[in-house]
Order: sequence, then C-alpha cells, then structure tokens
Amino acid sequence: SLTQKSYDEYSNGLKKDGILIVDDSVEFKSNNTKTYSVPIIDTAAHKIGKPMVTNIVALGALIALTNLVSKNALEQAVMNRVPKGTEELNKKALIMGFEIGEKALNN
Repeated sequence: SLTQKSYDEYSNGLKKDGILIVDDSVEFKSNNTKTYSVPIIDTAAHKIGKPMVTNIVALGALIALTNLVSKNALEQAVMNRVPKGTEELNKKALIMGFEIGEKALNN
C-alpha cells in the first residue's frame, strides 16, 4: 500500500500468513501478516528526485522482499516496457527499490 486509503480499504482482505508491504508513511496495525514498511515514495521523490518512478521503486522492493521472480527477469521486463530515453532512470529506481526491500528484509 502506497497510501493510507489503500491500506485502509484493502488490508482486511489479506490472508493470515500473507505479506503486506506498505510505504513508510502508512500507519498500519500489526496482525498475522508479515508486514514490511519501506520508504518507497520518499526514495522516488527525494533520493531519485522523480516521483514518476514510484511504481518502479515499489516493484524492486516487492521482488527483494518476496523473490517472486528473479531480479534479472524483472529488470529485463521493466527495460522492455519503459519509454525510450528513460531506461537509466528506471534502472536506478529499480535498483534503489531492491536496496530498500533488502534493508527491510534484514531489519
């Protein structure tokens, strides 16, 4: 959840052993899920300086936390979909997403 509204609306539908990833601006309740609070929006807006890459940062964090696909597979998919001329920006966002996800995993 990147916003409080999305967390409030959808968090009740999580399975007891599910994984919840929230932006660190979202207030959440501890429950029976694995919950990770990561600075997705702050990373995109302030560390990268481009809020438009928030979803790419989120994808990187998601994969670092879940290993649903390999990092290489995700990077390849992202690079195949982003507009020409934005590859380096999106690659940086993805790498920073991996980093914040790994940091949250190790805390």
